[in-house]
Amino acid sequence: MEGEYHMKKFRFFIVFLFFHITHAHDMMTYKLQGGRFGDNIFIYTKAKWIAYECNLPFLYCPFKFSSALKMHVVEKHCTAGIKRHFKQQISVKNLTDISQCRIHPTLFYSNYHTIADGNHWQNDEFLYLKSIYDPLFGEQLREMLSPISSHEVDLPKDRISIAVHIRKGSGPDRPPAQIQFFDSSSNIVSYIEEVISEPVMSKAIWATLLLPNQFYIDQIIGLSEFFHDAPMYVRIFTDGNTPNQLLHDIKLHINKPNIVVECFNKPHADIHQVVNDYWAMSQFDCLIRPSSNLSWAAQLLGEHKIIIYPLHRHWEGHKLIVDEIKIILRGHDQINMKRSWSELTFADRDMAMQSINLSHSS
Repeated sequence: MEGEYHMKKFRFFIVFLFFHITHAHDMMTYKLQGGRFGDNIFIYTKAKWIAYECNLPFLYCPFKFSSALKMHVVEKHCTAGIKRHFKQQISVKNLTDISQCRIHPTLFYSNYHTIADGNHWQNDEFLYLKSIYDPLFGEQLREMLSPISSHEVDLPKDRISIAVHIRKGSGPDRPPAQIQFFDSSSNIVSYIEEVISEPVMSKAIWATLLLPNQFYIDQIIGLSEFFHDAPMYVRIFTDGNTPNQLLHDIKLHINKPNIVVECFNKPHADIHQVVNDYWAMSQFDCLIRPSSNLSWAAQLLGEHKIIIYPLHRHWEGHKLIVDEIKIILRGHDQINMKRSWSELTFADRDMAMQSINLSHSS
């Protein structure tokens, strides 16, 4: 009888194990596509959200510089040995591919163009808002995105701190021929559909990535006016080859006594520089960025009270004009989103100042 009992237990264990492996262990991972650090964090975050939303165990694939992040030591790695246990692997175009799957176990993998929200693959705003409105997901994500070893970023306590990420083009990226400084006082107002005399060198992928310096100057001055010229500290992060010249030009064209502007970094070169910039950008009160996945990743990691980035641009000769922007204001218990400086209200300013909570905010 005792032998029969143990045999039944053994059979039950085998059936349970078979079911556990073959059905309950569909899993989620992602396919890297040769991008940079920020691009890979975008891919990772999208897959992480899909796994969370669909209640799937998650497998991590290392990418360049990810060994410096907590995900590398906490997440379960996707190995060749693990992959062999699945009956099939499916590239996920959208979440329907997961809900309609009838073969188990399946390894699902997303990529840069997977649609996670039902609308569009380029859903960086969707993922950012999910990280805030779903606190459990946001907490898990920020933990994985954090560096294993981080340093305190030295920022002045009596000034509003602003991180400005300026992409100038490095590696295969080359900016279009464009004028860097011009009078844009009448340009960042309304949406303009028509593209006027767009230079041949520009490509759609760079539409709001490699922007003229004027865009950043306009946003810094816009923030200063929004805060009634309160003391501000601006730090420039760039991949440009001449950061000192860039700093000189930005300071010259801002020319406001309440704004201190600095730029410490060399062009991105190694794991320490890239990860340090990524971490440092996440620690500021405000973030002004192009359509760069590196500074978007810093946005995910940080708790910025104001985030500004471009939505649309058009050409006027060799002037690249950003004519529509997104301004995200994050208070203690609410988020407001605007598309121009003219839409901001006194209530928006009060909310921002209360969330920044500086001694000079009154």
